[in-house]
Amino acid sequence: MNFVVKFVKRGIKSYKISKAIRFKSMLKRPGADFNETSISIDDLAFLQYTGATTGLSKGSMLSHGNVVANLGKVRCAISRCVR
Repeated sequence: MNFVVKFVKRGIKSYKISKAIRFKSMLKRPGADFNETSISIDDLAFLQYTGATTGLSKGSMLSHGNVVANLGKVRCAISRCVR
């Protein structure tokens, strides 16, 4: 962890997401405060980072379609194991 704080953190530029809501504060708010939004399979779901065992971490952009496809493969694999 100290390595990350000492070396990697300074390589990451500071950023701010406008209108972002922190997870802890979101949990305290009633659900009526949030509006439903539409997303497509091509929209960004999250960023996945490598463990950086051979260098600096690298990020990969995963779409909602990527996540759904992966869940389908996991479901298929689990159903074979459960039989």
